[in-house]
Amino acid sequence: MNIYEKVEQVRSAFDSNVERVRNNKDLSQSGREKALQALNLEKRDALKGAVNELRKLAVKAAIEADKLNGAQWALSQIEAEKLDYGRLSYEAQAVKSALVLAGDDPWKVTQQWQQTKAGGDTYKIRAWLDVVPASIPEKTVHASTWDELKNDFVQSKELTQSGEMAKWETKRKAHLDELTQLSKVSASVADLLGTPTNPNQNVMTRVFEGIELDSKSRELKLNFGHISQTIDEDADQTYKRLESEYTERVKMQAAVFEAFGMEYDPIMDGA
Repeated sequence: MNIYEKVEQVRSAFDSNVERVRNNKDLSQSGREKALQALNLEKRDALKGAVNELRKLAVKAAIEADKLNGAQWALSQIEAEKLDYGRLSYEAQAVKSALVLAGDDPWKVTQQWQQTKAGGDTYKIRAWLDVVPASIPEKTVHASTWDELKNDFVQSKELTQSGEMAKWETKRKAHLDELTQLSKVSASVADLLGTPTNPNQNVMTRVFEGIELDSKSRELKLNFGHISQTIDEDADQTYKRLESEYTERVKMQAAVFEAFGMEYDPIMDGA
């Protein structure tokens, strides 16, 4: 059972049990309130475990994607040395001329871009990818259509990749897709806990602390501390180190709350 199924199982069981309690005519009003309170605590404990699992999955997926990105960059440097830059410059100039003729008409540009992709010439495709995205931010007429074209360029980078590069990109995308799915599950958990679902609320912060994924460009940025940038720490070691740091932070926060006679919950109160 994956984490999504586990969370949905908690949701289903909670809804079913709440319905059962509310329909129990043998319970008094106070008895019903106590039973519902117990169900909420049971749900919260189950979801806390889910949050911890989500954190582990997110950290490992992010690290694996980041490693593949580094490997791709190294391979791209090797492949770049083999490029015919004279030919690439020629194709880039042709693209610039096409843009001048198209003016602010994104449909003309899109038509030529689709023809270029269909032709399969990697130098022409690379020239389009190098030249056009940089010019799109300057477009104000038909801005939404230009944005759609820009997104297509992001998705089309693999057309210029070698077989080995494409294989790594497929694996990297799988990890990024996993992060996207984990974000949705985290939002579902936050909803079940009754906490706000904005990006700064506690569940999302707990799961994705140090992980930043741009939903449009798919650019991934990690901030797990300088140690994780060395070859001496693998994904498991990074996760364990981060959890150790988190545990210490929770202990410090709990001590502060205790000093004021209050109970502390790292998920509900933040850590």
